[in-house]
Amino acid sequence: MAFRQAEGLPRLGALHGPDDDVIDLAAADAGTGVFESIRSLMASEVRGLDMAHEVLYTAIREGRLTPRAEVQLLSPIGKPTLIRDFATMETHMRNYLMLRAVERSRTVVDPPAYIASERAAGRLDMPRNWLTVYQHHIGNPLNTMGPDDVLTRPVGVKELDYELELAAVVGQSARSVSVEEAAGHIFGYTLMNDFTARDIQRIEGKAAGKSKDFDGSYSIGPCIVTRDEFKRWPKVKLRSRLNGQLQAEDSTSSMRLSFEQLLSYISQSCTIHPGEILASGTFAMGCGYEVGRFLEDGDIVEIEADGIGTLRNQVRGHP
Repeated sequence: MAFRQAEGLPRLGALHGPDDDVIDLAAADAGTGVFESIRSLMASEVRGLDMAHEVLYTAIREGRLTPRAEVQLLSPIGKPTLIRDFATMETHMRNYLMLRAVERSRTVVDPPAYIASERAAGRLDMPRNWLTVYQHHIGNPLNTMGPDDVLTRPVGVKELDYELELAAVVGQSARSVSVEEAAGHIFGYTLMNDFTARDIQRIEGKAAGKSKDFDGSYSIGPCIVTRDEFKRWPKVKLRSRLNGQLQAEDSTSSMRLSFEQLLSYISQSCTIHPGEILASGTFAMGCGYEVGRFLEDGDIVEIEADGIGTLRNQVRGHP
């Protein structure tokens, strides 16, 4: 994870224990440059992780822990190299197709007949090739923010939404790798809240465009759990909360495509670079559109995953 104290510069650290105490990795760099940033740690590969484990054990033993309340957590990857957001959850996609059809049916004389005709035409079904041609959109890496940052509502947007997503962080370059080789190129995993302007999305008539392109549209954090640690949880549970109230709960068992499959697919004839984000897409009921409640000014939205923690952001109105 990345953090700063007072008005200091960003520093590389780690979270420990149930209270997420902070361990300052940068303080133990000793001129190696390994702990200068998350990217330098990724570049050091196994050597850097071994050094990090040693620093962590020593800090825990000696009690050199800083309460989380005394620091400001930052996006653990800073500005990603690139964001690719996929669609790996069938339930969410089916819900989305049905909700869009219901919206359209309100403009016709016989809504039930319209829905029946859409179903008969196959327009409420998953695309036949969605498990072979992995649908995704490209996100602007400059539009990211981190834990506890405040999202300012985009001008004119009334239907501002959140999306509960898991993300893999690429640690090593890859090109045309197999699914079996792909795991070795993933550094770790984090959470991503893909904020979306649904009213703009509806007007644009496509999944992504200006509806996902505004300051703070991608929140990332609170930390990156390394691949070796994350694999201890074969089925990770994820949740979304709005003002402290549980909205949805799902698990990685709902993903029809693995991150290894996604990385292998996108790497064919294309070099994948360290710092890229591969996002899962929205888990079932993991957005306001599905639960029937868009974000209001002052709302606090939280997404969390076992083993990673909680990513929290608040919404404020545009001045």
